[in-house]
Amino acid sequence: MKTYITDAEWHISLVEDFMHLLTGNSFNITDLQNSRWIRAIINNNKDNEYAKRILMRNMPEIYISGLFNVVIRETNHVR
Repeated sequence: MKTYITDAEWHISLVEDFMHLLTGNSFNITDLQNSRWIRAIINNNKDNEYAKRILMRNMPEIYISGLFNVVIRETNHVR
């Protein structure tokens, strides 16, 4: 259980940092699933403190897009 909580905190922290880079930018919800778009946003903000924290991680765009894929899939899931 402790491993899952640590993983969740790590993912949430990563996405929170990324969301700070989106201030003032317009985007479609599908953009959040696109790892190339996410990488471009990060690279365009390399001097930003949040981008620096994100770039300390290995392939952050994969984790960010993956998390949004799950959230969007579950949100659209008909129960």
